[in-house]
Amino acid sequence: MRPLTKLSAPDPPVITGLACSSSRRRRLSSHDPMALALVPLRLRFSMPGTAHPGHYLGSAWRGAFGHALKKLVCLFSQGHCENCPVKKTCAYTTVFESKWIFDPKAASGGVPAPYTMFPALEDGKMSLYMTVIGSRALGFLPFILQALRQAGASRVAQIPFTLATNEYFNGTQWQKLQLPAESLVQIPECQPGAMSLQLLTPARFKYQGHFITPKTLNLEHWITALRRRLISLASFWGEENSMRALCEVSTVGQWQATDCRWQEMERYSSRQKTAMKIGGVMGNFTLTNEQAQGIWSLLWLGQWVHIGKLATMGLGRYALTSTNQGEAG
Repeated sequence: MRPLTKLSAPDPPVITGLACSSSRRRRLSSHDPMALALVPLRLRFSMPGTAHPGHYLGSAWRGAFGHALKKLVCLFSQGHCENCPVKKTCAYTTVFESKWIFDPKAASGGVPAPYTMFPALEDGKMSLYMTVIGSRALGFLPFILQALRQAGASRVAQIPFTLATNEYFNGTQWQKLQLPAESLVQIPECQPGAMSLQLLTPARFKYQGHFITPKTLNLEHWITALRRRLISLASFWGEENSMRALCEVSTVGQWQATDCRWQEMERYSSRQKTAMKIGGVMGNFTLTNEQAQGIWSLLWLGQWVHIGKLATMGLGRYALTSTNQGEAG
């Protein structure tokens, strides 16, 4: 098994082109009917020099964030969200117990959380990458940021973290976060040359009822899972029909896989009081420029929303790199 404790996420470069491969600009914002509003965040925390996390902290950060957010905003700390009179307007239920803010029939199949997380050790500091998804969750962004600050200060995996800086990706580069954050993301043009897709954390998803393995994973499986993920998010937090139109793509051939493998991980479930296996596929995959052009919108958006299960604790995170232009955004 390869350790995940030193994973780092490459910074997206400055995006010089804002036109899509179809020569039509595509925007995702809370004001655009095509949209699924989102804001990618990067919070950097200092930690004691003697601290050395021995395992991946995605699950620990998610749990600490949830506890901190509920403590921060809950008006009825002894009650349950199901019976709360303000559950439909609460920051905690929106972000963490989303099923309670929707009609039970609509939520019967599960509601995807309106955020993803990815903690990474970078230059001796903890970088916490988080994408907040949908205008509803973005309305609670000040509470989310404060809860993350308090979660780190209260210790994550027994390590105290002190928030040093917070930034957001404005569509072209990372910059200091100033509220209210701009929720407009423009999909850049697909750069020339072949495109490399590198998984930073294991991708765990099913195709036709079976978990994908390194032997069975192909480009069709990937695109199917990514479409399902984006449409599911848009159906609750954006505009489903517009996202379905955006996801109307066709694949061409297969990609080239390098170092494709299964990487096992464990997390401790406080609810079930047991250790759980959460492994998935890792590897690097290369697409031709023709392939990348045909599915570019999905690939680019997938970087922020992740693919597959357990995205809230960082699984399914990947980065795109153009062989001609360097990092592709």
